[in-house]
Amino acid sequence: MVEEPTAGSGAATDEEELIRRLQEQLQSMSVAQHITRMMMSLSTLAVERMGVAGEDYTGPVDLSQAKMAIEGFRALTEVVKETEPAETVNVLRSTLAQMQMAYVSQASAAGAARGAGEGEGASEAPDAAEASEAQQTLEDQGAPEDQGAPEEEGDSEAQGAPEEEGK
Repeated sequence: MVEEPTAGSGAATDEEELIRRLQEQLQSMSVAQHITRMMMSLSTLAVERMGVAGEDYTGPVDLSQAKMAIEGFRALTEVVKETEPAETVNVLRSTLAQMQMAYVSQASAAGAARGAGEGEGASEAPDAAEASEAQQTLEDQGAPEDQGAPEEEGDSEAQGAPEEEGK
């Protein structure tokens, strides 16, 4: 007896092949690469959930989800800061500061709208500590437009590095 292919068997084979290729790709990546990819996903989610992703994005706006994505990004920045080059860490910190400032702006606007009776389902407005943390991160990294000079940050963090290389 010959089995006849079912309508979905081609799709299942394609899906299995895709899964196999993804597994191979994941196995060849370092943990740092995995974390970096996770951070890219988190930053995208944060921007989307804040509603600042652009006109093409039509998904939900949820500031509590944006805040969670930003906090995850912040935590992972701390994890990779010891292993990644200073330039990469500087870019990650700048991205974090930009997301934090956008969150403060969006949450403040939502709080103001809710106060005026217009904000339905809006998240809580940020407290002073969140705004201060975002501002401090920006000050530590320089303004976002200063991203072209990451070596300043790298120099301050790696002051002892050349001495250790010579040991």
